[in-house]
Amino acid sequence: MTPQVLQAQRDFFVQLNAVVSVIVGFSAVIAAVGVVNALALGVLQRRRELGLLRVLGLTGAQVRRMIVTEAVQMVVAAVVTGLVLGTCYGWVGGQTLLGSIGTVVPPVLPLGTVAVVVVGALVLAVVATVAPVRRAMRVPPTEALAVD
Repeated sequence: MTPQVLQAQRDFFVQLNAVVSVIVGFSAVIAAVGVVNALALGVLQRRRELGLLRVLGLTGAQVRRMIVTEAVQMVVAAVVTGLVLGTCYGWVGGQTLLGSIGTVVPPVLPLGTVAVVVVGALVLAVVATVAPVRRAMRVPPTEALAVD
């Protein structure tokens, strides 16, 4: 291959990477909105349960820790599933694009990007629970147990 062809391929992949990065950014924002919505709705729907736990002797900090733990578990499951599926689909896409040259391209995970996604998702899970938990903890346990 000539240097011009190699440079053209590099330029193509740089542009492709930019487009894919923008799409990933948009999908991350949409996923974040979905996670925040699911966590907030889950806490608000379980208001009676949280009130009962407080009547049974759990402190506000223990209830908060329980909700944050549930949120982190949900986000970890989503991140692991997303990483596995994303790696598989990305590898299949890469093979489809580059398979015509006759070589098998091994999957490559950018560890820096994966670390940023994992940390960002965990921070999102914790931050997303702050407002709903605060709102649920303001309600006295006896009021939370009252029949609607």
